[in-house]
Amino acid sequence: MIRQKLAYLDKWLLVPYIILLTLSIIMVYSASSYMAVANEGNPYDFLRKQVLFVILGIILMFISAMMNTKYWQDMRLIKIAAGVIFILLVVVFFMAPINGARRWIPLGFMNLQPAELAKLFTVWYFSYILSQKEHKTSEFKEFAQSMIAPTALLVVMAFIIWLQPDTGTPITIAIVSYTMVVMSGIPLKKGFIMGAIGTGLILSAYNILYFFGHYIPGFSGSYGHGRFLAVRYPFKLMQSEGLQLVNSYQALANGGLTGVGISASIQKTGYLPEAHTDFILSIIGEELGLVTIIGIILCMMVIISRIYIIGIRSHESFYYFMCMGIGMLFFIQVCLNLGAVSGVLPITGVPFPFLSYGGSSLLMSSLSIGMVLNIRIRYRLSQHSQEGAA
Repeated sequence: MIRQKLAYLDKWLLVPYIILLTLSIIMVYSASSYMAVANEGNPYDFLRKQVLFVILGIILMFISAMMNTKYWQDMRLIKIAAGVIFILLVVVFFMAPINGARRWIPLGFMNLQPAELAKLFTVWYFSYILSQKEHKTSEFKEFAQSMIAPTALLVVMAFIIWLQPDTGTPITIAIVSYTMVVMSGIPLKKGFIMGAIGTGLILSAYNILYFFGHYIPGFSGSYGHGRFLAVRYPFKLMQSEGLQLVNSYQALANGGLTGVGISASIQKTGYLPEAHTDFILSIIGEELGLVTIIGIILCMMVIISRIYIIGIRSHESFYYFMCMGIGMLFFIQVCLNLGAVSGVLPITGVPFPFLSYGGSSLLMSSLSIGMVLNIRIRYRLSQHSQEGAA
């Protein structure tokens, strides 16, 4: 059975996944070596950890691809996961801050970021809830009332994460859960209206905070307001809030179309903070050029589109929602990271999937890929058994 499952692993998912992991190892080393020498006296400090994260991620991906999926739809397990995540989210407030935020729990070999677990939990939880309420979607009022409690749970979770402070994860949770509801089979007209309202609210909120943030009590002068000011006046604030963005611009300008060459980045030598994490795309652009960034985006497009295809082909609503949610999860993270690096959106601290340094993000992303592979294997095994019966 294991051999048969391995034969049904989706190459359209695996190949870009492996390409991105390989590039991650190379570029995390290149982007972090200067800082690693300055801080630890060892250029391989971050490289060793990233290699470990990649190995653990691949193992986790294969485990989730081969496991029995009946556990995914066990509400008792979902409740346990929710309890553990809430406990971890509270525990982070007692941890020492890193870069002004309390988001991580030190585990020795890595810093666990519970917010990354919360993202995948959102997809898992809403997939279960929506699949159980599938028959109610035609009665929109009844469906909306039944979604109040699940939505309240995610709102509380997102609020706790926002207090860390972390704006990227609450935004991701909100958009992913909202999109999954719109895709749940509710009447087309109401789905279109909900989509239009959601898009309008996001755009309105962004423009209000962008243009009138300094007039809003409590927001003016806050951590979040500084991020919006950095987008609006990056060069005016290049010694403070605009530091990362200006150096990101410089890195991308240095790289041009084909880059200055591997390990030849200037901006990673103390100019661009978080060069190996949130801004690794800037260093990739500087060293390997715009061509490589386009290639990375294409890899993510293949992964996301393949996830959607697998979800659409799935015969069970739970697996359909899992794929829709995971695909949207990757899409939102790519958009937020690209937007921050290019200055189109405020910096939210969202890493680029599979590329940025960090164990929590890489492990959860790999787990997500494994779950989608498992769904595809189920579909192919079902297809094979039907052909055999015929």
